[in-house]
Amino acid sequence: MSTFKRILTSRTTLAAALVAGVAVVTALVTLAFTPQRSEGVAPPHVAEQRSVAGVCSLVITGYGGELWAAPLGGGQLKRVDRDQVGVTGCRVDPDPNRR
Repeated sequence: MSTFKRILTSRTTLAAALVAGVAVVTALVTLAFTPQRSEGVAPPHVAEQRSVAGVCSLVITGYGGELWAAPLGGGQLKRVDRDQVGVTGCRVDPDPNRR
């Protein structure tokens, strides 16, 4: 038992435990403050409200020029052709008789 006690109380063992503890703490702090990287889709270049095939929609333009659209108020984001997208933004008329 004295050999076991001698190993636990030696300065070398304490120094090795201290170095291991510092390494673990450094790794945890690094992981906590390093931003997550998500491989894949880049953020959109432009997001705007425009008319798509006569429907007021949210249009997303990617950096490569690709277009996606979803109807305002919800719906699935779908890839659209540039010729389907209106030139200007859409306006919702408050009078239901003029729709």
